[in-house]
Amino acid sequence: MDLLRALLPRAKPPEGPTPPDALPQGRRVGPWRVVRPLGQGGNGTVYLVRRWGRHYALKLATCPGDPRLVREGKLLQRVKHPGVVKLRAAGQWVGGAERFPYLVMEYVEGLPLYEWARQTCPTARQVTRLLIQTAWALEAVHRQHAVHRDVKGGNTLVRPDGKQLVLMDLGAGDYEGATPLTTHVLPPGTEVYLSPEAMAFAQLHATTPEAHYKAGPADDLYSLGVMAYRVLTGQYPFSTHLPRDMFWLAVSTQPARSAREANPRVPEALAAIVHRLLAKQPENRHAHAREVAEALEKASSEGGAEWDEPLSDAKKKAPKPQGVLRRRRAGNPRERAWMWQQLQKKHRLREGGPSQNDAVASAPHLSSRVPVNRKKHWGLRGLVLAIAVGGSLALLTPTRQVGEGDQEIARVPPSPDAGTGAAPFEAPISAPAAPAALDKDDPRVNPLSGSTSYPKLSKVLPLCVGLACAGGSPATRPMPPPEECPPGALQTMSDLGFEEGDYLHVSMIVPRKGEKRENVLVKEGPSTVLITRRYPTVPGKSFVSGRLLVGDRVYGRYTSLVLASGGPPLPVCMELVDIGVNRGLEREPESSETAVKVYHSGAVMFVDRFE
Repeated sequence: MDLLRALLPRAKPPEGPTPPDALPQGRRVGPWRVVRPLGQGGNGTVYLVRRWGRHYALKLATCPGDPRLVREGKLLQRVKHPGVVKLRAAGQWVGGAERFPYLVMEYVEGLPLYEWARQTCPTARQVTRLLIQTAWALEAVHRQHAVHRDVKGGNTLVRPDGKQLVLMDLGAGDYEGATPLTTHVLPPGTEVYLSPEAMAFAQLHATTPEAHYKAGPADDLYSLGVMAYRVLTGQYPFSTHLPRDMFWLAVSTQPARSAREANPRVPEALAAIVHRLLAKQPENRHAHAREVAEALEKASSEGGAEWDEPLSDAKKKAPKPQGVLRRRRAGNPRERAWMWQQLQKKHRLREGGPSQNDAVASAPHLSSRVPVNRKKHWGLRGLVLAIAVGGSLALLTPTRQVGEGDQEIARVPPSPDAGTGAAPFEAPISAPAAPAALDKDDPRVNPLSGSTSYPKLSKVLPLCVGLACAGGSPATRPMPPPEECPPGALQTMSDLGFEEGDYLHVSMIVPRKGEKRENVLVKEGPSTVLITRRYPTVPGKSFVSGRLLVGDRVYGRYTSLVLASGGPPLPVCMELVDIGVNRGLEREPESSETAVKVYHSGAVMFVDRFE
């Protein structure tokens, strides 16, 4: 019997009002009994379930009748390969008056690729063996005229023996003949793995609502290259600490430095294969995933002793868990120098320097003619780059930053084309939107010509604090005075595995289902914010409480953490920061002296003292 036939509506008595993302232990979903939740994403919750004495992973949609899950099931039915998670059954769970589709898949024990590498300090040959399996799994997907569209470390699980890898989460996948579900220019995926050609398309069609980028096998191969680079070197080909517009410009125009340059322990032959996968033009990459697998097999078989040396020193400090971001300077020295050159180049354009065509000669796909109407004012980086580097990014997907780790291109509300897999270890977050161009009402915009003028760089820099240049802000008020952390806060930070400078994504509001997320009206006094992403020691939907202080920006000092997993409040010392890790949130332009509004999301950062 067709497994997907079970997804068709059938008359069935309600099983109860319990929401699909909060099923208790012992609850039945069809014949499967819930053991515990495994993870939660933007579109579904994955549970460990049991039947016939065996464990399975059951993915239950968050939204009734979610067509994404149906398409994921059809795609899993098409792909039969030992390196791709297997579909076992499908059906509908009735919660109250609603029906929620679910998929039952094999339960894969193991670790996400990057976490496995962090714990085992593998050799180049061991990593290559897993990359070969990933390539063959992708070949099986592509043979079915399908694409994965979200190849990354978090969607590949390494089994406990360290020798087998399984490709997970085809929820973002697509196949020939499938009903289009994408509503944005770009399909669902993870931004740091986005190919240059996808970025170019997005720039070209930013103001064309009916334009939708169609990802192909070459996009999966580029993502495979990013994943390989990350697991071999511990970093991404382009710094995730660059401002988002700079990140897009770097991916589109700058060659990635060799993986061997980033980590001298990476064999030259292996680095060359990865470098080819990261080629700017898809025709310069490998033609098929099979070709990648064969090239890796050949290089590994011919490799010498260096292939059996650990890629990292086990005694070195381990990288931070995925999803935990560190405050540090953007990129390596070469990237920082390039970034500064780009800032100067764009500034010279505004001062009547070289022509605009000269400035974008090295980035032919980055249009400078696409207008943006968002009324969001950003600092020097956003102002200088918004037009020439793609102020239109805000129209592509509502995300504001490129974060370290496998951050998804989140949508609010979720696009009906995203998905999560059988065991998602990286839940999507509500990321803020991209830097936007100046509003037409800004005094720096000439109302007659529509052109934008900027003061000299030397005059702008002293006025900017991080990313928050003035733009509709009230007169500067004093910052709150320094303050010591509450007793036990530093011990909590250590017990949870965090360090000073680590931060967690939060929402200033607790969104209701279907509610539109907009700027939030805030006032000085007690404040509780919702942690929106799942971390290794802090589950999603945990809360931190403290107080807001309203000044030139809206500052927050949080001293209590309540974990969603239960237990008493924990003392913490955390400050509210924006996406640039600047203290406080910018007051929105529509704010007044008596009614202050801020963007609905930000982050709280661990500190050892309130400055």
